[in-house]
Amino acid sequence: MDQQGDQSNQTDQSGQEKETVSGAESGSEDFELPNDISPPESMGGNQPQTSSKSGTPTVSEPPSQQQMPTQSGLETPKKSAGSYILLIFLFIVLVLGIIFFAAWRGWISNSWTDRIFGPATTPTPIVTSTPTPTWEASPTITSSPEIISNVNDETRKQDLATIKDALEKYFSDNSQYPVSTSIVKTSDISSILAQELIPTYISSLPDDPMAPQYYYGYISEDGTSFELTCVLEDKSDVSGTLVDSINIYKVTNLSD
Repeated sequence: MDQQGDQSNQTDQSGQEKETVSGAESGSEDFELPNDISPPESMGGNQPQTSSKSGTPTVSEPPSQQQMPTQSGLETPKKSAGSYILLIFLFIVLVLGIIFFAAWRGWISNSWTDRIFGPATTPTPIVTSTPTPTWEASPTITSSPEIISNVNDETRKQDLATIKDALEKYFSDNSQYPVSTSIVKTSDISSILAQELIPTYISSLPDDPMAPQYYYGYISEDGTSFELTCVLEDKSDVSGTLVDSINIYKVTNLSD
C-alpha cells in the first residue's frame, strides 16, 4: 500500500513538473514587460524610444524655439574708437602729404612752406634790354659825419639854454645861483645843481647825446654867476673855443 502511495505521489509530482515546463514554454511566447520598467537607453544619445505597451518607437520632440538662439538675439560687432582714430590720422597724413608735395613742386606758396622748401619759383621770360649809362652815386647828406656832429651840437646848445632858464628862475626866487666850487656833471642826481633845481624849476636835467664820452658841466664859485660847458664835435664851429684841439662851448649868466 505504501509503495503504491509513493508511486502515485511521484506520478503527481512529475505531472506537475511537466505542466510547469509547458506553462513556462507557453508563457515565453506571450511574455510582457511590466508597466514600471522601461528598456535601457542606447549609448548613442537621443534614439527613438519604444512604447512600453504598444512597442512602437517614439521620437523625442526637438527643442523649442525659445531654447534655440535666434539671429536677432546675437549682438553685431561694433567698431572700436581706435579704428576711427586711425582713419582720422591716415586722412590727416594724406592731406599733409598732398600739401607738401604741392609746395615742393611749387604749385602753392606760403610762409612756412617757403621756409622749408624755399619760395616757389616761376619761370620768368628772358627780356633783352639795351645797356643804360651808369651814373656814379653821390654821397647822401644824411650820412656825412659832419652833419651828424652838427645835429648833436645843436642839441647840446639847446640843452644848455634850457638849464640856463631853470637857473634864472632859481636866482629870481633865491637871489643867487646854486653854489659849486668845482665842476659837477648835470647827469649826477646827487649834485647840488640837481638837488636845487629838480623838480621845482626843471623836471630833469638833460645829458650829453654822447654820454658818458662827453658831459655837461656846471660851476658857480660864489653864487653870483655860473658857467655851463659842453664839448662840440664840430671843431670848425666858431661859437666854441678850441682848447688843446677840443672845441669848448660855454653858457654863462651873461650869455644871450
